[in-house]
Amino acid sequence: MLFAYTMRRSIDQGIGQDCLLASDQFTNGSQVSRDTGAIQFRQPEGPTIGALEALRNGHQLIAAAPLTHFTKKAYVRAESGKQSLTSAVERNRGSIRDAGLEAGALLRHVSEGALSAGQAYEAIMALDDQKSKQYWSRLLAEASTDPEDRSMLVQILRNPDLTPAQTAARRALKLIDTITYGPQIELE
Repeated sequence: MLFAYTMRRSIDQGIGQDCLLASDQFTNGSQVSRDTGAIQFRQPEGPTIGALEALRNGHQLIAAAPLTHFTKKAYVRAESGKQSLTSAVERNRGSIRDAGLEAGALLRHVSEGALSAGQAYEAIMALDDQKSKQYWSRLLAEASTDPEDRSMLVQILRNPDLTPAQTAARRALKLIDTITYGPQIELE
């Protein structure tokens, strides 16, 4: 039997304490696992199985699949971010986020497609200002589509000083893994 979760605010436990009343499944298909005592949310299995079937059979993933939507949207966003790197270098010249001559030149090459985003990472990390490192590493992560960028993205995730860039790095890793190892998806 399918039960809907009910969320309620517990006045006894103070504001901000959400309590889940017992049930087995969300009505939207997301399931909850209570095996370890902690509530963990899982993705619906249907789209995952569909993607695995397309990969195994060598077919293109259907356009309506959630993975197709994510991949197309993320790829367009990354290409747009890559193209806007040159304008970001110009816009931030003379500010606290100034990329400098060496990093600025590398960022322009990334924007033109001559270099991958990961190849400009060391120059960004050589900058003096921490805010500047955070800003440029986030923009590089947002512009990452090449498998060669994975090393840079992992370094961003391991560096606690680059927290503002970590979400972009996770998204880029998912995009790169999907393009490299996932089912065939038409990007354009």
